[in-house]
Amino acid sequence: MPRTHTASFEDIDRLARCGLAHRVRDVIRRLEAAVQDPPYNYWIHTAPWHGDDHARYHWHLEIVSRLTRMAGFELGRVTL
Repeated sequence: MPRTHTASFEDIDRLARCGLAHRVRDVIRRLEAAVQDPPYNYWIHTAPWHGDDHARYHWHLEIVSRLTRMAGFELGRVTL
């Protein structure tokens, strides 16, 4: 996600937000059906606010089911 290039999540238009919402809902429903309602974390990776090389960055969404004991805090990562 998304299929068209956009550097920042906040730059997508209303139509893209609606499409994203429907797709995320579908993925989460499938995940819940396949693994009996597991906990999950999600991240929206978007262009950083600092720097000037945003044109090459492509924002994306990541969904990770939690099938082990680790939680969101342990999964945090910093990318500079």
